[in-house]
Amino acid sequence: MRILHLSDLHLTAPFTLFEQIWSGPRPHLQVGSFDFVIISGDLSQRSAPEEYGQLQEFLANCILPLLRSPTPLRVIMVPGNHDVDWTANIGTPLSLGWELDKDPQFAKQVQQAWNQPESSPLRVRINGSGHLDVLRLAPERYPLRFQNVQRFFDGFYAGTFPPETFRPFQLIQQDDSHHWSAHIFPEEGVAFYGFNSCHQNDRYWTGAMFSARAVEQARRHAEQHAAKLTRIAVWHHGLDSGRGRPDALSAEDMGLLYNAGFRIGFHGHTHRHAYETFDALFGNRFFVVSTGSLGAGSAERPDAVGNQFSIAQVHPGHVDVEVFTRDGLSTTYERKRESRRVLLKNDAAPRLDQISHAVSHQRSWTVESNGIVHVAVEMRDVSLRDEMTLALIEHPFSGVSADKEVDTPLGRFPVDRKDLPGGRIRFTVQQRPGAGPEPLDWLRWSYSMSNCLALNRFDLQARRDPPSWLEHLPAAEFDGRPYTVRFPCDALTLSIELPVGTHRSAVRAVALQRKDERGSERWIPDPSEQRRIHVEEEGHRIQFTLNSPLVDHRYFVAYAPEDTTPRFSSEATGLLKWLVEECRDRPPGSATISGVLTSTIQAALTPVLGSELDGRTASWTGYLWHPKRCSLKTAFGVFPNDGWAVRFDWGSGVAGHALRYARDMSWLKGDDPRKSLIYRPNPKDSPDGDYSWLVCIPIKLSTDGLAIGVVGFAGNHQGGAAENRLREHAELSAQGGQQDDELFKQFRNRLFTTINTAFWQTLRSWPGLTPRLVTFVETTCGNFQPPSV
Repeated sequence: MRILHLSDLHLTAPFTLFEQIWSGPRPHLQVGSFDFVIISGDLSQRSAPEEYGQLQEFLANCILPLLRSPTPLRVIMVPGNHDVDWTANIGTPLSLGWELDKDPQFAKQVQQAWNQPESSPLRVRINGSGHLDVLRLAPERYPLRFQNVQRFFDGFYAGTFPPETFRPFQLIQQDDSHHWSAHIFPEEGVAFYGFNSCHQNDRYWTGAMFSARAVEQARRHAEQHAAKLTRIAVWHHGLDSGRGRPDALSAEDMGLLYNAGFRIGFHGHTHRHAYETFDALFGNRFFVVSTGSLGAGSAERPDAVGNQFSIAQVHPGHVDVEVFTRDGLSTTYERKRESRRVLLKNDAAPRLDQISHAVSHQRSWTVESNGIVHVAVEMRDVSLRDEMTLALIEHPFSGVSADKEVDTPLGRFPVDRKDLPGGRIRFTVQQRPGAGPEPLDWLRWSYSMSNCLALNRFDLQARRDPPSWLEHLPAAEFDGRPYTVRFPCDALTLSIELPVGTHRSAVRAVALQRKDERGSERWIPDPSEQRRIHVEEEGHRIQFTLNSPLVDHRYFVAYAPEDTTPRFSSEATGLLKWLVEECRDRPPGSATISGVLTSTIQAALTPVLGSELDGRTASWTGYLWHPKRCSLKTAFGVFPNDGWAVRFDWGSGVAGHALRYARDMSWLKGDDPRKSLIYRPNPKDSPDGDYSWLVCIPIKLSTDGLAIGVVGFAGNHQGGAAENRLREHAELSAQGGQQDDELFKQFRNRLFTTINTAFWQTLRSWPGLTPRLVTFVETTCGNFQPPSV
């Protein structure tokens, strides 16, 4: 498919006739060699009827013959800022003094109109006499500024095209959702959609923007008439302009097109070929041909780049572009073939018109005081195609539980879970077999995670490996969960609700873009996207909103939890570091601290459990927190030899959860998945297999104090009296009714006191402690009394 791209035909000095500017391009353009011609705006200089008459003759004599099939439908044109008629009566002039006398608040309206004219019903400018002109726009007359260019379009495209292949501009409609066009060619597999980037543009405000309503209507039209076709967008303005000029589109405007499924775009206005800005924003995902002016003289080209036109060759898998430029008054054009080739069909980057879409997409993280996070996902106006990624969950987290189905108006669809390398988990939903793209008014789904968000500063400091998405924020200060956009949506809302009592000192919105550096993937900040994010705080809730987020960008709201109190004193830190290394660096034996702790605690536990634990059906392990290595490490106990390699990160597994919250924790196989979120299964290749129950008791500095370690019991269904009692304890804990069970509470308290008393009394009598640590251990021993038998 071969496309000739022209732009900015408005004739200005020294050019007065199209024949003058066409003498240069003509030798490079063969009759009957193009499938389409795109003219991306500024069809006239002043939007005068006589200018469009001259253009009509030029198109008939010079442009249509270039087409293999010379029909007007294959010439795609859009309006530009020079096609806005400045002489049109678009509103009522106001007397500033009279309006201020009538309403003192009118000054604020004028100020708004000056600062944000695109969102104001007023227009303000300083006239040639230095006075302030104020105009109140008349909605019914405002579209008349496009009256002349609309008449030209109506005349050029008059009469012969069925509505299923051609939808003309309707620029003088007061409803701006009609301000777009469509040229559809099913046989060639392509659909061109024209957009008016002069929405709200007039002689008072010369800025650029799209009507979001127009883009949405075009997207819906494409869903019906061009669902399997390549969509190409055509508009006028670029993303940059001359210094100090407002006539440039924003990233949000481009996001509207991108999320509507357009993968190729053509525009002009910049008077130069400027694709670098789009490449930085979209990479290979949205290929844009930005062609400079054909007809403007040097006075209209402040960047002093000569006249241009482009030829784009669209292949099934890639696009090549040739740019032709001439400088000064020379009639000779220099051809430059682009050095890059943009792939359009790539398994890793699917076509945007073949993936799912949602008008609104909301994700809400609710954090409970026990570290469990519930995530609610809700989408509106969904087009479900093939496979949609609902969540791709990355560490840190301890456990994940998700709904097995999504809820929709058409019923419940199954959700597929896939475990990926690096401990990641992906959840996806697919359209039903044999069904086409499925429109859904809404879609709801939820999942839960444990220990994935910090509630205080120490939660951050205790992390062994901070997540990669936080690397651009101050270390050990911020936390947040990212969402990577896998499919387009018009509006994205992310929120985090922290539990009551959790305080934060700062909130930041973050936007990251994927970048490949020497074969490795990195996420780097995208400042332009970050500026578009709106963040609101209300109570313990933080909300992030963004219109038209970019696919393959990563977004999140980060918060800095407050916690000025250190987790451990210097004495506790010193004792832990010495004790963990002493237990692990010396082989276990009766003369080592590890061996003595094991035998002392084992002996103290026997009367509490009713018998000694059977090492064949159960094991128990003492873990201690290493403050420098940020890990809960095996230190003593009765367990298989490979248990020395076991460690837990902060909050990871039942043991890490018991440490983080300094309370006893239990797990029972087959329990409610949401209650099992804190469980971390053994590796699949572990010779011990999986357990059927776990009970973890914290080792604390006082009854109500901080935990420095955990004693964990683990076993299977079969066992002796001791194992059965511990399993019963885990089962009662899982049932949730243990608060009213006095026997349960007595056993729990005896287990806790026995373990802590035996641990601290052993350290109390151990030789080799420094006087400072001896004093610390003596003080701690006073916090625990031996249990009554």
